Amino acid sequence: MNPRIVKDAINQLERELSHPLKDLKEIWLCPVTDCYQPIEDTVLLTRGILKVLISHKVPTRILTKSVGVLHDSKLIIENRALVSVGFTITALDEDIRREYEPNASPVWNRVRALAYFHKHDVKTWCSVEPILDEHPTAVLDTLKDDVDYWYFGKDNYTRRWLPYKKIRDEIITWFHEHHMMNYLIKKELREA
Repeated sequence: MNPRIVKDAINQLERELSHPLKDLKEIWLCPVTDCYQPIEDTVLLTRGILKVLISHKVPTRILTKSVGVLHDSKLIIENRALVSVGFTITALDEDIRREYEPNASPVWNRVRALAYFHKHDVKTWCSVEPILDEHPTAVLDTLKDDVDYWYFGKDNYTRRWLPYKKIRDEIITWFHEHHMMNYLIKKELREA
């Protein structure tokens, strides 16, 4: 699959942000398509967009499966009041990652990248969606000191069966036992 680069995207964004956008609270890069795909190393489109958003003081959340975001770590750390970084981590098992996320950075590289940003006072978050492991509390135990907020969702697209009600209950129990409330369980998982 060949990604298509939006021509003149940075200038288009600059024009859009030059007009008052009263309802703009924040922008998410990229909950659907990863903004740090390998081509970013060459085109630097995400970096350019991030610079424009920062110059306009737009709060920005980055979601990625790629440690390529570390290439922009200096810019992100310098603007940590505006930019937060999240990683999708669906399981800690590399075999699961290779099967379901073959083009994503290795899981433990993402874990280290999250810790790096957190250590530099960047707000961090983790999207455990889709949950691909019967034991998502292993992700929680591993990252609990490096994640400021959590999102959980079930797998709605593959035929992988997991005991989602049990998983949901384990997640809720884990947060209660740790006296933490910094999480969101998406509707499909809440209703499992």
